Amino acid sequence: VSAGERWSTEVDHRFPDGSVHYFETNIGPIRDLSGGISSWVAVLRDVSDRHAAQVSLIESEARSRTSLDTMLEGVAVFSAVREDDGRVVDFRIDYANLAMGGVSGVLPTAQVGHTLLELFPAHRTNGLFDAYVRVVETGVPFESGAFHYVDPDAAGGPLDQVLEQRAAKLGDGYLLSVRDITERHHAESEIRRLATAIEQSLDATTIAQRDGCIVYVNKAFETVTGRLREDLVGTTMPDAMVGVLDSDTIRL
Repeated sequence: VSAGERWSTEVDHRFPDGSVHYFETNIGPIRDLSGGISSWVAVLRDVSDRHAAQVSLIESEARSRTSLDTMLEGVAVFSAVREDDGRVVDFRIDYANLAMGGVSGVLPTAQVGHTLLELFPAHRTNGLFDAYVRVVETGVPFESGAFHYVDPDAAGGPLDQVLEQRAAKLGDGYLLSVRDITERHHAESEIRRLATAIEQSLDATTIAQRDGCIVYVNKAFETVTGRLREDLVGTTMPDAMVGVLDSDTIRL
């Protein structure tokens, strides 16, 4: 100030009652007629409420980040990269949680600052990039359902996964959540193949609960009993086999 410059800062002050207040302080020089600095003036503004709001916001953001970082579902935030004409040509990765690193094979710290197409070029041709653009331009959320994602040139190595993706507009970008359901998809496919094999088997097959209540029969079982599936499900094995086996065998 003595050199003629203005000085600004934020200071805290503890009152006699123990409360702490924050002040935005501006100090400037006052010059006399000869141009010399004769004194200075200080303006203080109580910004305690604003400071408290900022602290609350920082704490809220920290809690949100912690929640996202510990989620089992991959989460990332993208912002649009636009040409001079406003057209979206890519999306910059602003945040990725730990789970997203596991799904993509690229550490979150190695994703932030890079772009979607730079790290995962398959988005150019598989339709996902266009879907994200529509989310940003229209505000309508996107949900992929089970999506077979194949990316031989991904930054972390080739990817071949079954994913569920959801995207929602966030500012001039979008929030993406991803769930890797590859193992579940393979298990469900195996179950479907097994169910098809049982259904087409020539051996009569039934599935019953511990109390003997039938929950499933295949076509061959219908043929053996001469009864329709809807008539058999919900009955017990002895009831189902009446007229097919003799009473001694049914009791056994």
